[in-house]
Amino acid sequence: MVTSRWFAKHGSRQLAWDELGFERRVRILRRAQKWVLANAERVISTIVAETGKPYEDAQLAELGYVVNGTSRAGGCHTSSLPRDSVDPG
Repeated sequence: MVTSRWFAKHGSRQLAWDELGFERRVRILRRAQKWVLANAERVISTIVAETGKPYEDAQLAELGYVVNGTSRAGGCHTSSLPRDSVDPG
């Protein structure tokens, strides 16, 4: 039942995100990336304080992951993504 309630609450958010369309989602992700970069020290300090990770780990791993992930999202359009094919045999 917990899973059903969670999905009922959050599943609609995924639909809303999908309904924004690709171009709008890219703009949102790029804006988020700019915010993270502009607030890098704040983000890194928070990660260090909350997780106990060394500064360099938070900077390279966590911050790098966010920046790389948001930049890659803008470079992939659904029409350029490879289609997976499944062999029914």
